[in-house]
Parts: sequence; C-alpha cells; structure tokens
Amino acid sequence: MEGRHTAEHLEKADAAIFAVDVAVKDSERFDHLPVYKTKVSAPLKDAKGIIRAALDKAETQEKREYTGSREEEKQSFGSEVKQTVLTGVSYIIPIIVAGGMINAFAV
Repeated sequence: MEGRHTAEHLEKADAAIFAVDVAVKDSERFDHLPVYKTKVSAPLKDAKGIIRAALDKAETQEKREYTGSREEEKQSFGSEVKQTVLTGVSYIIPIIVAGGMINAFAV
C-alpha cells in the first residue's frame, strides 16, 4: 500500500507522533514505540515543539522490540482493485457535485 510505513521503518523508528482527531487505523503496528498524541492543528502551530516532545518521550520511555513481520504485506489483486476504485470515486464525487451545482445555476 502506497504511503504505508514498512517494517524496516517501524523497526528503526524512535517514536511515533499521532497528529489526529480520530482513532488511528492499525495502531497496534506502533505498540513497540513511545507514542506522542496531539491534535491535528498542533503541528501547524509548533512542529519543532511537537517533534522535541516526541523525542523527549522516546528518551524517557523504553522502546520495545519490534515483533512485526519483515515481509511486505501483500494485498490480493481484488483488494487492490477495490481500493483503487474507492479512491477514484472519492476524488471524483466533489467534481460531480460541483458540475451539478454549476448546471443548476446555469438553468
């Protein structure tokens, strides 16, 4: 999956920063790391401070051994096609809505 952290990235990481306002999907992949959680807007205001805080937490909290698989997670062809179609649909919906609104205003 594009943009997904590899097992090598997770093994070498010192800490994880979750800048989210909702639950993180597959967060158990980061269980071995010290996790720093913050609101989405916080890094926009003070990115260096967030990184410093996460690294400080990494120094005080022990990092456990990464037990995940070193193999890349493979998806079935059907799963990849489904994900691709759903991504395409999510990008095209705003365009369709905007086109419908322009058409309505024109009429």
